Amino acid sequence: AGMKVWSEKAQVLTGMGIAQLPELLVKYWPNPFNQEINIYTEGKETQRIRILTISGQELRNWNIQPGNLLQITTSTLSPGIYILEVGNARFKMVKE
Repeated sequence: AGMKVWSEKAQVLTGMGIAQLPELLVKYWPNPFNQEINIYTEGKETQRIRILTISGQELRNWNIQPGNLLQITTSTLSPGIYILEVGNARFKMVKE
């Protein structure tokens, strides 16, 4: 079976964090993740990408230009639940 790519075009912050912003499409995979996360955005503006703990503490941040792929090495993160924040949108991600 192929890896699922999560593609979201949605509203700002729900429990599961599906981003519905008209000018922003976010694709991220894999989820659950282990060694790395891939993030791809389409839109008009550079987006701020942040990885947060479930309590909202920022662990890392980047800026990504639209149409670029950001590959994040996550080997130093402990297993658990994290929040991927892209602009105003938030997604729940699980590290195995």
